[in-house]
Amino acid sequence: MSLIIGIVFTNRAIVISDGRVKNASTDLVVDEKFDKTRKINDNVILGFSGDREFSLWLLEQFGNFCKQDISKLKADHAANILCKIAQEGVDYRKNLKESVSTDFQMVVAGKNSKGIMLLYNFGVPTNFEIKECTPTAKSFVYSVLSPGTKDIDSIFEKVMTNYPGRELEDYINLLFSKASDMDDSINTNLFMKEI
Repeated sequence: MSLIIGIVFTNRAIVISDGRVKNASTDLVVDEKFDKTRKINDNVILGFSGDREFSLWLLEQFGNFCKQDISKLKADHAANILCKIAQEGVDYRKNLKESVSTDFQMVVAGKNSKGIMLLYNFGVPTNFEIKECTPTAKSFVYSVLSPGTKDIDSIFEKVMTNYPGRELEDYINLLFSKASDMDDSINTNLFMKEI
């Protein structure tokens, strides 16, 4: 499993991931420092959670689809393209002779085609419905992806509420530390992309 957090302010977007990857069949750790975040361009960052091979396939298909236009791509278009490719991939795997279940979620953050910072998330748990979150001048928006780990959302809120005045990096480190104590599929090797 993974822990991915997307945080968007009106002028800033951040996506953070842990680095642990487990083999779904054996539950053994296969990598402790795998970066589950990507910066697509100066407008779009993302993070993915779940099946590593599927996520890498999705990013490759996305790159092939966007080729020349990737430097101009906006977050809303990226989310729509990625969601469509992901849904087709999951459906294809389900319809194989030996159906393959796919655990997958993604968060996309950045400037949309109107220049507004937004946060999008989608995946298997939302049945590929894209959820859009817009920050306000007074508050940020966030999305926590943590397949199989309950209550991470509430821990994030508790950390943000109970430790006022700290830097955002301190909150993030504290959250990942608490999450890794709760779930051995999460570690504290953090990767972060920001625009």
